Amino acid sequence: MIERFGRRFYSVRPNLLGSKLTVTDRHGVEILFIPIKNLGHVSEINLFPDKKSKDSLLTVRPVYRERGKGWLAKVKHFISGPSHHDVIDPRTGNKVGALRLDYDTRIPKDQKWIFMDAEDRDFGHLEPIPSTTWGAKFNHSGYVGERPVCQVKSRNIITGRSIDMDLSLDANRELDARLAVAVSVKMAVDMVNLASD
Repeated sequence: MIERFGRRFYSVRPNLLGSKLTVTDRHGVEILFIPIKNLGHVSEINLFPDKKSKDSLLTVRPVYRERGKGWLAKVKHFISGPSHHDVIDPRTGNKVGALRLDYDTRIPKDQKWIFMDAEDRDFGHLEPIPSTTWGAKFNHSGYVGERPVCQVKSRNIITGRSIDMDLSLDANRELDARLAVAVSVKMAVDMVNLASD
């Protein structure tokens, strides 16, 4: 786990069919594998060390909060899915932390995510950087308190669009890399789902 989640750069890339994601390091070495075939907005996401493994290293699990009353609230909840996700180490069952969408959107370039600890206390966030670039490309900046700790950028690759997470700003390692990888993967899943809708 230390080798995979101790890095300062991660790139999340879909395959051509949108059926899987791979997470690579700065040199293109594959370090995580995520099957996402038929994975909707409301599904649990499991990160494996490779495509042959059946034991996941990290789980991003949706949490269903109070959804309001009436049929409109139920429909909205079903379409958009949960905004809160626990990040779990499945080998111990311990909660690493959690992610919460600050406002409900499934469009990754507009998403603002809140970083939470294992007790669901907010300690940081990832917010979009306004851009004059037309299209779906996006940049985000991540903070712990007011201190910048990461940068997220999307870029075009042959198989579609990758999401790069750069943690080099986080000299004191205040942001657990497992949360950083989890939010990158969740954004990538939303990106694939958006393209297939």
